[in-house]
Amino acid sequence: MNLQQLRYVVATAEHRTMTDAARSLYIAQPALSRAIRDLERELGMTLFARSGRGVVVTAQGRRVVKLAQEALDAVHEIEGLANQGTVTEAELRIAATPQPRARPRRAVVARLRGRASGRTRPHRALRRP
Repeated sequence: MNLQQLRYVVATAEHRTMTDAARSLYIAQPALSRAIRDLERELGMTLFARSGRGVVVTAQGRRVVKLAQEALDAVHEIEGLANQGTVTEAELRIAATPQPRARPRRAVVARLRGRASGRTRPHRALRRP
């Protein structure tokens, strides 16, 4: 069992169809079905009852989905702790066509600067040759 399989189980339970869950996970539906089936074999239990209209979480599956969501939440929290002391820097480039009224653009840039964690770089206007 791995975190990816847990994500698959939670997404399948949320979407109630393998097709929609696969789409939300950006994977092919057969790959999702295979991963769920492999996990069910590994655990020795059926997590989802399949039908032509989608899937229904079984009684055992409900417990597994709940625990999987708790595990994923814990992983997310651990990742947050790991990133807490790390300052990340991102660059945002905004390009716009010249317009007679640049006020709205200036307001957007000012707001974005205000959201930066106190660190800003001066912007430079790109001029047409």
